[in-house]
Amino acid sequence: MFLGVKFVVLLVYLFIGYKWNQKNNTSLALKIVFWVVLLRLMLSSMHEITFLGVVAGQSLISLFSLAFAGLTTLYLLYYKIPIVRSRILWPVKILVVVLIVSGMINSPISAISEIVKWIVLINLVLLFIISMNENGTKKVFYGLAVCYLYPVILLILSILLRESKASEADGSTSYIGGAYHEAAFSVVIFSAGAIFLLLATDLRKSGVVQAFVILVMLSMLILVNYRTTLLAALAFVAVYSIFKFLSAKQLQKSIMIVAILTAIPALPALMSLMSSGSLYERFEEIPVFVEQVGELMVPYDYYYDEDGKFFSGRLMIWNQYITTWSEGTLTEKLVGYGPGSWQDYFTLYAHNTFVSALFEWGVAGLVILFFVFITVLLRLLKISLNPIGYTAFSVLSGFIVLNLATMPLWQIEGMLLFSILIAVSIYESVPKTVKTHPYMSIAGQERSRL
Repeated sequence: MFLGVKFVVLLVYLFIGYKWNQKNNTSLALKIVFWVVLLRLMLSSMHEITFLGVVAGQSLISLFSLAFAGLTTLYLLYYKIPIVRSRILWPVKILVVVLIVSGMINSPISAISEIVKWIVLINLVLLFIISMNENGTKKVFYGLAVCYLYPVILLILSILLRESKASEADGSTSYIGGAYHEAAFSVVIFSAGAIFLLLATDLRKSGVVQAFVILVMLSMLILVNYRTTLLAALAFVAVYSIFKFLSAKQLQKSIMIVAILTAIPALPALMSLMSSGSLYERFEEIPVFVEQVGELMVPYDYYYDEDGKFFSGRLMIWNQYITTWSEGTLTEKLVGYGPGSWQDYFTLYAHNTFVSALFEWGVAGLVILFFVFITVLLRLLKISLNPIGYTAFSVLSGFIVLNLATMPLWQIEGMLLFSILIAVSIYESVPKTVKTHPYMSIAGQERSRL
C-alpha cells in the first residue's frame, strides 16, 4: 500500500518542482542541480522498482548516476571550461587519479562505480558554485530545501500510516519513509536538517527558528532509529552550540547558561530513559573501550567474543580490514586492493570510510582523502565568523563523525551533502568584490590560494 502512497507523492512533487523553478526563474545550473538532487531522492525512495537490474545488470538508479556524470561533464566542458580547468578541487581530482591507478592495477570493472561517484561529486561541487554565483546562496539553499522536504514528507506519512521496518541492529522499530534501509535514509534526514539550518541561517532567522530546525532533525533521526547518524547529529549540534554561544551577546550567553543549569536536574530522568535502550549501551561502551584499548590493538584472531561486540561489531570489522591490508604486498599497501574490492574479501562493508579507503585505495588514497577533509575544514574555519561558515563547519564535523562509524560517501546521498559543504566552503571564501563578477572569476587567480 505504501508504494502507492509514495507514487502519488512523487507525482505531486514533480509538479511542485516544476512550479518552483518556473516561479523563481532559476539559472540552468541551478535547474540541473535541483532536478538531479530531487530525482535522486525520488529514485532512492522507489527502491522496489529502481533497484532492479534493467540493462547489463545495472539498476535504474545506477544508470541515473552514470547519465548524470556523463551529461554534466559534457555540459561543464562545453559551457564552463574555465572553472573545470581551475585548481578548484585539485585534491579530489588527484584522488580520482589514485582510484583509476588502483583500479587498473587490481580490477578495472569493480573500480568504475567508485570512480563515477567521485566524478559526480566534482561535477556537483562545480554546479553548486556556479549556481551560487548566478542565483545567490539563499535561492540555492531554498531549492535544496524544497528537494529535501520530499523525504521528510515520506517520513511523516510513514509515521501516520504506521509503515515501519524492524531495525537490523536489534529489531526495534524504524520509520524510514518506505526507504530500503535506515542507514541511507538517516543520511538523507541528516542532510535535510543541515540544509534547512543553512537556509534559516542565510535568511537570518531567529535563534528560536534555528533551534526548532535542530529539534525537528533530532526527533526525526530518533524515529529513523539509526544510532550512528544520531550520534553524528549530536556531534554536529554540540559544535554548532559552541559557535552560537561564542558569537552570542552577553545577555544571550547569560540566558543560555541559565537554560543549561535549569536543564541539569532533568538529566537523571533522561539517562534513565536512555538506559532502557541500546543507545545508552553504545555510550556505555566508550569508557570500557578506552580502558582496554591497549589490549585491543592486536589482530582480530586474538579477540575474545566480547571484544568483537564493541560498537555493534564494528571494531572487529575494522580490525579485519586493517589486518588484511597490513598482510598485503607493497603495491597493495600503497594503492590498496582496488576500489570496490571489499566484496571479494569480506561479507560486510567496513563501516568506516577511512578504514575502507586504507584497504581499497591504500596509503596513497587514505592520505589524499584526509587532505580533502582537512582542506574543507580549514576553509570553513577561516570563515567561521560568518554564520554560514560556522554552520557548515558544524555540519561537516558531524559528517566526519558519521564517516568514522559508517560510510555515507559510499552512497550518492552522502556525496550530495559533502558536495554542498565543499561548495559553501569555496564560495563563501571568495571576497565580496569577486562575487559580483561573472562566475569565471571564481576559477581565476583569486581562487589559486584556495
